[in-house]
Amino acid sequence: MILRSRAAALLGLQRSVVLLAFALTLAPLAGCASGSNGGATSQSRATVTPGASTATATVSSDATPTPGPFVCANPAGSNARYAYVAADHQLTLVQGCSPKEVAARPNRTLTPQAFSPSGQRLLASESSTFDPSSGKSEPLCETLINTDTGATTLTPLCAPSAAPSANAAIGWYGFIGWGDDSTFYEAGWSAGTDTSISVLRVTLPGMSVTKITAFPWLANLANRRTPSGVVLRNGALYYAGYASASDHSHAWLRRYTIATGQDSRIVSLGIAGYGGCQVQVDNSPCAWAGPWDISSDGLRFAYHIPGPTQSISDTSIEQGTPLYMAASDGSGAIKLFPNEELGQGFSYPVFSGDGRYIAQNYERPATIERLSDRAMLKAPAGDVMTQWAEPSALVVLQDLTVTTDYLMHLVLYNVETKALTPLQAGSYQYVWA
Repeated sequence: MILRSRAAALLGLQRSVVLLAFALTLAPLAGCASGSNGGATSQSRATVTPGASTATATVSSDATPTPGPFVCANPAGSNARYAYVAADHQLTLVQGCSPKEVAARPNRTLTPQAFSPSGQRLLASESSTFDPSSGKSEPLCETLINTDTGATTLTPLCAPSAAPSANAAIGWYGFIGWGDDSTFYEAGWSAGTDTSISVLRVTLPGMSVTKITAFPWLANLANRRTPSGVVLRNGALYYAGYASASDHSHAWLRRYTIATGQDSRIVSLGIAGYGGCQVQVDNSPCAWAGPWDISSDGLRFAYHIPGPTQSISDTSIEQGTPLYMAASDGSGAIKLFPNEELGQGFSYPVFSGDGRYIAQNYERPATIERLSDRAMLKAPAGDVMTQWAEPSALVVLQDLTVTTDYLMHLVLYNVETKALTPLQAGSYQYVWA
């Protein structure tokens, strides 16, 4: 769970919005200017009708939009599950193209995090409003949702609260991933104690919480795939950090094997530093290293060579370096986006769900490489990529050309057909099963 600022102005904004704001702040400093695109050309913006929806919406910069009706994000005929937060901050479950709102506790909002492997459960973060009369807000918790019934069950993962397996209070929880339908993993940090991050296993249905290890230091901002910055793949946890005090100035991409407890380093990611939290959240770490990602099958990862040598700063931004893709043991590294001009800062690589594509996340316009033939694919100018959707040829973009209101305007973009599907105005945080 991402713990947010308690200011009322941030009500309803969760990780995707916070990170997007951070990315937009950083982009002028760290944006890699677009160079040759390998023969691909940018296309003009065009609005298309979703394949199956109960309503349509338009993206226009010359009219004042209002929060629109439901727009289905699934293709016609699909029965897939997904969830998102509507403009009124209501978590909405969708199967096929049938939406269903999930009721939160009074004065709370729910934001989807991840479906269990079967799609029968959805983990959501629960946020509370700030109470001016008491000067405080309730603990922020994680909640399980039964996707068939919409029923919610509060987990013991609330912060700030007493830690389940330690003497100190946990001030921040970050979701890692589902091991199976009855097990998921969390990172926990006790603000003000030390730099170590606990790894917790939650077992359902009893919700027993077990501490399985602790990482001495974790760069939670080095990977955009999970709130914790830790990625679960094939029984192993991948993270940017170090395992002993002797490595404290340098971060490595590391692999922790859950079954054996073995923690090994793979490749260098650069400095183990701090910074980048222009939009900071309560009681959360703000640690940074060279950005990286790993494919869903765990066989390939992407990272910068060389990594950064300084932390993020508003006054001194380091020149970025190329992204490379290597095998899971660090061998066979090849340069990604070979014709892209480098600028200041380090872009975030993000693999598509099936590993066929990789994007330099938060670029303007979004730059995507199709790995089968190394073709460069570009989204329309004025769009910022927020995430991959399902199927993997679809990405969710934020349309920055709409400036007549204060709503977020997201569109689904097909990188192969160039089709754009505007989503419900004001909606955010889409998660697919």
